[in-house]
Amino acid sequence: MMDWQREFEALPERDKEQFSRLLSLLFDQTFLLRDVWDAQTGRLTSNREYRFAERVRPLLEAYLAVSGWALQVDSLRGVMALYNRYGRNRQTLDKLTTYILFILRLIYDEQLEQVSGRREVLIWLRDVYEKLHAFGFTEKKISMVRLQTTMMKLRRLSVIERTDGEGLQPDSRWIVYPTIRILVSDERINQIYEKIEQEPWDSEEEGEDELPGVYDTNDSEEARKRA
Repeated sequence: MMDWQREFEALPERDKEQFSRLLSLLFDQTFLLRDVWDAQTGRLTSNREYRFAERVRPLLEAYLAVSGWALQVDSLRGVMALYNRYGRNRQTLDKLTTYILFILRLIYDEQLEQVSGRREVLIWLRDVYEKLHAFGFTEKKISMVRLQTTMMKLRRLSVIERTDGEGLQPDSRWIVYPTIRILVSDERINQIYEKIEQEPWDSEEEGEDELPGVYDTNDSEEARKRA
């Protein structure tokens, strides 16, 4: 077993600082992507944190193992995921977040099937709204505030990122990262689908600001400000 303390002390001071930042990042957002969206260039760019994690991976895994943590690494898709080997520190997702993840996984797979060899999956938010409608998730209005909270949560977890447009407008464009394949596995997507079939959709939402209709972009000015 690697002596992680000795290996860590042998690192240059700059690498020690970056190692600490990397750990904080992993515990904060769970996922680390090889390629991330750069708003300035309008394209995917290499993530230096991921490159550093690859370089110090044996040390990183040895350090995490001490406290019961490990890395799930998908080198093909360029994703690292932090998880607890004892099933602790799991985050419970509300129903709305779970169903939006389900929709995002469906769209992600559809896009990849249409364009082979593509590096990124870009979608219009209207695609999400339309599938929510198709599965009957919009029989009751969804709170705009709650939807915004969900999208912010998924952005922090590096599942999605807005590339064009404003707020939660249907014509805003988003990138769906390959982390969706880890969050919603093949087994999990089947479980969610079975649950959808068995249980009626109930958004359990409150508030005056509501999700705009699937084809109606004339939502209130106040809702746009909050998004």
